[in-house]
Amino acid sequence: QLVQHIAVNDRKETTGLCTAQAQPPPTASCSSLQPPLPAVHIIVEHCTNNGRCNRKLADSTRWNSRHVTAPCNQLKEVVRHSPKVAHAVQEHCIHMKAGVPRQHQSAVQQHSIHLRWLELSLYALAVGYALASFIRQGISFSAQFDGGGPRHGQLLGLRTGWIAGRSVDLSDIQWRQFREGLPLAAAAMGTYAVFSRLVSSVKPNWQRRFSLAFSAIYLGVLHGATAAFPTLLSVMMFVVSRVTAGSAIGPLCIWAFGCGSLLAARVWDGGSFATFSQHLAPLDAYRGVVRWHIVFNLLLLRLISFGMDLHWARLAARQLAALPDEDGNRSEAGRQLPQPPLMGAADDSLKARGAMAQPLAAYGAAALLEYAFYPPLYLAGPTVTFNCFASQRRSPRAIGAAQVAVYAMRWLTALLLLEGLTHSLYFNAVARFGLPAWRTAAAKGSTAAAAVPPLTPVLAALTGWWVLTFMWLKFTVMWRFFRLAALSAGLDAPENIRRCFANNYDIEGFWRNWHASYNLWLVRYLYVPLGGSRRRALAVWPVFTFVATWHDLEWRLLAWAWLSCLLFAPELGAKWLARQPALSRLRQSRAWRPVCAAGAALNIAGLMGANLAGFVVGPAGLPLLLAELAARPGFVAASLGVFFAAAQLMFWLREREATTGRRVCPVDVLQKEK
Repeated sequence: QLVQHIAVNDRKETTGLCTAQAQPPPTASCSSLQPPLPAVHIIVEHCTNNGRCNRKLADSTRWNSRHVTAPCNQLKEVVRHSPKVAHAVQEHCIHMKAGVPRQHQSAVQQHSIHLRWLELSLYALAVGYALASFIRQGISFSAQFDGGGPRHGQLLGLRTGWIAGRSVDLSDIQWRQFREGLPLAAAAMGTYAVFSRLVSSVKPNWQRRFSLAFSAIYLGVLHGATAAFPTLLSVMMFVVSRVTAGSAIGPLCIWAFGCGSLLAARVWDGGSFATFSQHLAPLDAYRGVVRWHIVFNLLLLRLISFGMDLHWARLAARQLAALPDEDGNRSEAGRQLPQPPLMGAADDSLKARGAMAQPLAAYGAAALLEYAFYPPLYLAGPTVTFNCFASQRRSPRAIGAAQVAVYAMRWLTALLLLEGLTHSLYFNAVARFGLPAWRTAAAKGSTAAAAVPPLTPVLAALTGWWVLTFMWLKFTVMWRFFRLAALSAGLDAPENIRRCFANNYDIEGFWRNWHASYNLWLVRYLYVPLGGSRRRALAVWPVFTFVATWHDLEWRLLAWAWLSCLLFAPELGAKWLARQPALSRLRQSRAWRPVCAAGAALNIAGLMGANLAGFVVGPAGLPLLLAELAARPGFVAASLGVFFAAAQLMFWLREREATTGRRVCPVDVLQKEK
């Protein structure tokens, strides 16, 4: 009846549709319908005689006739072809669910909206008060180490700054080196971008030659004579990949050589020429400005990407060769993958490019060296897969000057925020030099312990929060700088930090949005080969162990990784339980959102504990911190309350992103708003 009513009012878009009956036959099938457009989720609400709505979700990736009835099919067709009709469907379902006459529905909706905004305002006030308190206490605590403070000169890692005569926290070696070398790096990246654009417009075939020549000079300045070591390892990986890729032991050999190279570089501290021959010992004096083994972990990702993409390309070529042609014959020509089509605007995404295998001839030595030592992305990333890189070199994406200028402004904004943070809050120096010294003094019972503030939960929370804030801004500035250089040169790379670190309430979302390009790499080359979602609870352990050892060989990082895995298992269990049909009534009730927010609050607390153990107090200081928290139940309760309010705000933000940030069916919008 609903479809018939809509057809009367919108004949042009619903001509030929059948009338939906109130009670659909249980054996109805939708096998004759075509799946909806890719990546479009259409929610169909079928309203029955008793006034209740039965929600069905048709997903293009999981199209199943058993879950969609015939009237729902007809409604789905209406919704898919007409947003205006979809709005009528959602309005009708609202009225049937609420049991409120249409003439009074507007007033009820307004009342509900006002209550919802009042609730969100209270949550925002709670989170805003906590954040303002953290800022006030953080600045007050840091002021004692600044010039004129009672403990001026007692905290290592502070230097004279340029903002209002305040000190600046440069205790982080990575940030200090990047900050000092920023002018030279900007000049080098600008030079490369200008000449790369010039060469690609004048002599496109010379693009690889120019990139390899510039990379040779770039590596010579960075690593000096020791640039021969990463070059040699890259050539060796090329040989291993060409010999073993496509075989049963190919992935094992590629991964074994890559991990063995990383371990050797770390254990032998980059090695030396004297190890090979005393005649080469004088070359050890020319090591450049950056030790090559410090950035070899990023180079390793590109080498493994090349080897695994070649492995899968060969497997795909063999599958094509096994297919018969039009005459039923099997041709050896099928062993060569067809030339990938030029990417159009509709499918021109980095994920699509990364999944598309290149012709086997594209996996050459020169292509590997160009990809491995691409200057804008060599030092810090973001990480681009070989397939995506080779695809963009063949058919570059359209990157305009306006896009580059807007991204440059975003990078400059993040840089200024980081400068303001390091001139006002010195908690990275506190975590690096202060807390270990205080723990040692307190353990020895010396008089020095009384001269500094005790390690209270408030101090640990302040330190953990502002250290994470510093790390978020530091990596945002560094990754955006090099991505900006790549965009200026005509190559697009994934955005790494896609959300603020505080705008995450689960481990899965945190890592998907923190080092996003690395997460995509892990999913493609490690997580999926280990079983993916079918063995998620087991696959996360080797993945997080690799992440910890990839960063550095330290026990605190392993402790952080394994604590994250322990927290990840209950999260997976809770998500699985929440999807069960037995909880369908709870999911539709008003209590569902507070229950989810309470679980998210506990998850946030666990995430903060894992980060405190990994980057602030260390594994040895975690029992002491837990004992202090147990002695202050009020502080724990207040913290969980703030986390609960923050989770509610995050839920609302996700809903708004779904309604305004992506193309979503209006019925889907309604479901999320409800």
